[in-house]
Amino acid sequence: METFVIFANDKTHVMNQVLPLLEDTNAAKWVLVGCPPRVTRHAGKWLTQRALKRFKDEWTESNLRDIAEILKQRGDTVVMRVATSSLLQMTKALKAEFGPLRIIDARQQ
Repeated sequence: METFVIFANDKTHVMNQVLPLLEDTNAAKWVLVGCPPRVTRHAGKWLTQRALKRFKDEWTESNLRDIAEILKQRGDTVVMRVATSSLLQMTKALKAEFGPLRIIDARQQ
């Protein structure tokens, strides 16, 4: 079973990137990594670390829920994560956890 990692920061852009891939793949494991927007310095000053983590978790859940449902309907395995460190460190950790990966950077610039 092939493992795909998708880095995402926009729901519509991810759908446009991933849906064409589904035609060419069989059963796969998908790791959806949400890359929430940065909190401004002024807003971050008033948020606790716990509130910031909750915001990032909720943002990832709400933005990747639709694509996760589509993948689950196909019978694929879906794991959702939040990018908490740099994408390079996140990629290294995911490679150590899941083995060989196909990485798709579906972030909108």
